[in-house]
Amino acid sequence: PYRALVHFLDKELDSATRARVFDSAAREFPESESLIRRRLVIASELVPVALMDHLVKAAAVEVGVPAVTLAQRAGRAGAEEASTLIFRFAMAVISIPNLIRKIPPGWKQLYSHGTMNVQCEANRADVELLDFPVVSDVTCGRVTGWFEWFAQAADRSAAASHVRCRATGATSEGWVIEW
Repeated sequence: PYRALVHFLDKELDSATRARVFDSAAREFPESESLIRRRLVIASELVPVALMDHLVKAAAVEVGVPAVTLAQRAGRAGAEEASTLIFRFAMAVISIPNLIRKIPPGWKQLYSHGTMNVQCEANRADVELLDFPVVSDVTCGRVTGWFEWFAQAADRSAAASHVRCRATGATSEGWVIEW
């Protein structure tokens, strides 16, 4: 997710704006300054979700858009970047319920915390995220963008919505994906 976010910001921001956003993150997260300055991440390296949220928020301020809107766009771009040509072909022939059932193991590959549960029935899936320690509207926006992109890659009519958020007082995170 971090690498995809950096690539997204590289495409969205001019060099001066990018420098301000990453300088801001380096000041806010001095323990991660080396990672921020090199802008690369090794697969086994842990990147704080709060750092990623900071990058999105700082970029949103710079470009004058709501942070959640930019986060959702970043999530969609990250999902697209994460999908390979072979995976895209598979999504064209796999049913959306089977694709959605791949969410929990996929989450475990990307994040060191949290458990995703998925319930599918008819043309709807309920996705719940439990035990994820850092929750903000920006994190949720990126996850929503991921769900949107993958669901729409399997079925153009699909829609994803974030229906429960701990940042606003809910007891868990929840999304509904409909197609």
